[in-house]
Amino acid sequence: MTISILVPIGVRLPERLAADIASKLTYLSETIITAGLEAGADGMHSVCFEVSGPDADLEGATRTLVEQMSRSYQDIPAEIAWRAPDSPAFGGDALATLEARGDVIRQGSGLYGLGPRMVVLKQLLEEDLDHIARELDAEFHSFPSLLSLDVLAKGGYFSSFPHHLTFASRSRRNLGAIGAMARAGSGLADAVGRAVMPPGHALQPNLCFHCYAMLEGRSLDRDLVISCQGVCFRHEGVRFHGLDRLFEFTMRELVFVGQPGFVLAGRDRLMELTKTLVQAWGLAAQFETANDPFFANAYASRRFFQLATKAKYELLAPLPHEGHLLAIGSFNMHGEFFTRPFDIRFDGARAHTGCVGFGLERWIYAFVAQHGVDPEAWPAALRIRFESGLALGSRSQPATGRKPGPAGGTE
Repeated sequence: MTISILVPIGVRLPERLAADIASKLTYLSETIITAGLEAGADGMHSVCFEVSGPDADLEGATRTLVEQMSRSYQDIPAEIAWRAPDSPAFGGDALATLEARGDVIRQGSGLYGLGPRMVVLKQLLEEDLDHIARELDAEFHSFPSLLSLDVLAKGGYFSSFPHHLTFASRSRRNLGAIGAMARAGSGLADAVGRAVMPPGHALQPNLCFHCYAMLEGRSLDRDLVISCQGVCFRHEGVRFHGLDRLFEFTMRELVFVGQPGFVLAGRDRLMELTKTLVQAWGLAAQFETANDPFFANAYASRRFFQLATKAKYELLAPLPHEGHLLAIGSFNMHGEFFTRPFDIRFDGARAHTGCVGFGLERWIYAFVAQHGVDPEAWPAALRIRFESGLALGSRSQPATGRKPGPAGGTE
């Protein structure tokens, strides 16, 4: 049974606030199928839900969410710092074409596999990001996919983004509980619920927390740039869509640790190197001031700080068929936010950090959304690299479709 619920808010919400509230609505209840905001003829907003059954708590939770996110909100407009000269040349439904060709394979909500052509395109991006990392004299590191809850708490993830977390547990060392799972049949979910231990880890939502944990308690005698790549996990409620909003995705991060001037200069130089990369791929994109998707009770104050201080820029690429911009890169300054709890110092003083993250699936999806799937329509240099990589892959790549990473690297 599907039920429609309308919750009048009775206020006019600024456009950016309305969009950020809409992004949190699906976290209010497991009964929610769809959720959205709409403005009436008088400009007043209401929240519209489609739910799987009666939910007596939904209206109250909705009003609490809106009140928390509206409290102390200041409507600071985003600023465009740079825009690439290229314009999208393709306006078709790239996702449908990719799925029809087997270039992407849907395996569940927010879960996609990549076929050989998309694997090669992703590898080309990895090669380009490797080159940028070496330009910055970065160290290449590799980390596990699990982060301890203690590290996540110390880094403030529970106060900022608890809604994104996916927890990892294990079976109890108990013969009866393990046997019950083996015999469960249709009652498997209940048997698993009784058999698992309370989680001590979560699937990593980012990579930079590994870096802070690695450096905890140290006083550095040199500035550092760390390059790392891995599979990250962020749950989006029911908002998963194609390759632009995934549950599991590949992230490349470059983390700057050291003196304040070094960190700022490093981020700014990486933005310049990224502009060159954007143009080499023929992407339409722009740098814009932005804020993170903070949870409701942390939203207004932290958003204000990020926008007012220009602590965060996003690289946004238009998706012509979908009609919106997609963030394919994030460029962030943290100051002492992480070095205080992790006690990281530089030459005795508190170190500063910054990090830049690239979503690899998002980048290559933005590329085919703008250029189409036919390599003949791609920038010539990229087409030549792609065709060479595809030919090499068909002869010699392992079954995973992955090439070995650089020595000491992250793949």
